[in-house]
Amino acid sequence: RRPPRSTLFPYTTLFRSSELNSAAWNAAFSATWGSWRHLTFQIAQLVFTTTNEPASVGVALNQLAQTGQKSETKAAANHLWTDGPLTSLQTVVTAFATNPWPKRAEGAAMAVFANGGDLLAAELADHVVARILDVLETDGPVRQHGGGWANRWSEIDSALSRLLSAASMTSHNACAELISSNFGGPVGHAASLVRIASHLQLPALGGEMLTRLHDAATSRDDLYRLQLLELLGPHHIAAVETLRGLADAGSVPAFRSLLVVGSTAKEDFLALGRSAGAAVQQSLAAAAGFAYGHGSNDNLLDLAQAAFHTGSNRLWKQVTEALAAGTLPKDQVYLSVEMLARHFTELPPHVQGRLRKMAPSLTAVEVFFGGANHFAGAVTALMVAAGIPSDLEMLDALLKFRRTDPAALVKLLSLWSTPHNRSFLIILSVDPDPQVRAAAAFGIVELASRNPEHATEMATLMTTALNLSDGVLMHKAVAQALKEYPSPAFDAIRIQLKDHPSALVRNHLNPASPSRAKT
Repeated sequence: RRPPRSTLFPYTTLFRSSELNSAAWNAAFSATWGSWRHLTFQIAQLVFTTTNEPASVGVALNQLAQTGQKSETKAAANHLWTDGPLTSLQTVVTAFATNPWPKRAEGAAMAVFANGGDLLAAELADHVVARILDVLETDGPVRQHGGGWANRWSEIDSALSRLLSAASMTSHNACAELISSNFGGPVGHAASLVRIASHLQLPALGGEMLTRLHDAATSRDDLYRLQLLELLGPHHIAAVETLRGLADAGSVPAFRSLLVVGSTAKEDFLALGRSAGAAVQQSLAAAAGFAYGHGSNDNLLDLAQAAFHTGSNRLWKQVTEALAAGTLPKDQVYLSVEMLARHFTELPPHVQGRLRKMAPSLTAVEVFFGGANHFAGAVTALMVAAGIPSDLEMLDALLKFRRTDPAALVKLLSLWSTPHNRSFLIILSVDPDPQVRAAAAFGIVELASRNPEHATEMATLMTTALNLSDGVLMHKAVAQALKEYPSPAFDAIRIQLKDHPSALVRNHLNPASPSRAKT
């Protein structure tokens, strides 16, 4: 008799894998390298879709990288970092750190470091950073292999950014030198250098290097000048003075940069509001003629933040009228709605009343990318913050968002006043979706800080949930939450996370870790 399909599947998988392996070996022995790469790629895909066994997954990831499958390697490494098995990614990233990578696999190796460099020890991370900088200096920014080429800057910025989380100050100083020496170059180089700079331990670099970075920033007159000055501002007074000078000279983006580095001056928020208000009015006028664009700056969010921090009735009027118009695209509206929901109780009473009336019928224009999928969750969050839905309606919404927008599910639970929040979040902390688990874990720590009488119980359950979760994403979320909401009940978890393989997790719990500029 033919076995049932469920019984036959493992055997057909093994047979298929053996067939592919035999074909791949034949291609290798006959030096048909194109066929070998294609067959090896198929073997790796088969492994990723049929098993979660760490050794097999590690071999599959290494095969992807060795055959030069850069985009596939990036996706696979990111999946392992997010959801495990983490040991597979550790094995591969360590192998690439200790062994030379061929030119064909260089791009894929950078993808591995960009998604797993935080798992290396400091010495190995320093070694890889030095090798990357040496390749850039000796071989140049363009890699040519066979008939193809690649821009190394677009690869090394992500790799160096992740590696710096694990590396020592030797690497941070070397990357700061790279930035100060190359920042005045092409636009693409400057964009990559800003991304690297955002991961430097800036306070530990010293005044002389910070001054050099400041001088490098002022050598440009585009947005990358402002972005580097924003990073330097919290640690270097000269950067703040330069931004203030640009703002006084009439640069509206410089006012926004001043707010990024921590300015609380009402005048700066008003300047942002004037600029954002004009942009929103222009977008409304363009939308009326069906000429609006997508993916632009979040001017409505800037306007809402300016109104929130200044209390200006004129700015609030612009915000509510823009929302009521319903003609802006969803990817430009949902962040503003989320912000208003998060701070609903702090809004002026007349703004609360206006939002409470418009929330049930709030609309925006459909888009095919961006934040379209998050708009419904943002509107529901605003309704919850305004106290509109009944408990039955909330449960109905939670069930729907579990399928369409799981992240919105956790946000709604954080806003919904119900005695069942704790139970819901604990259940979601073992959800199959790692994004949901991470958001739920953050919400549990935040809720425990507001309800200390339940903190010990929640910490015990959180320990179990963490032990059941592989990958880094959930552990990182807990570390971030504990930094923002410290609670003695979570001390055992804090100690456990300080020994986590990922430097990104450990750094959140290290009191000496550098503060980051808000971006």
